[in-house]
Amino acid sequence: MENNRRYNLKFRVTAEELAVIKHKCQLAHCRSMSAFIRRMTLYGVGVNFPEEVLLKIYKSVSGAANNINQIAMRYHSSNRIYSEDINELKKCADEMQKQLCALQEKISEIHF
Repeated sequence: MENNRRYNLKFRVTAEELAVIKHKCQLAHCRSMSAFIRRMTLYGVGVNFPEEVLLKIYKSVSGAANNINQIAMRYHSSNRIYSEDINELKKCADEMQKQLCALQEKISEIHF
């Protein structure tokens, strides 16, 4: 991939500011300080969520999808839907709702 960035920007910071920039760059998992500063300058905000929060949501959605598949397979083989399957699906939906509400609360705490 060709690097079409031809312009170089320079600015001065104090030692404390540099330490903060480096720390935030590490927290953002940016591949370089240049990429971090460019992203912050262009888009103004960088948001990182702990992977475990997103992983919990992914697992809940995956579990619900598996339950739906199992219900569909049982229905096709027996032409019946069992209340236990529906109750399990409701539990998965409730869990997803709780996790999505928690994520929404975390997002609302961000001050733009």
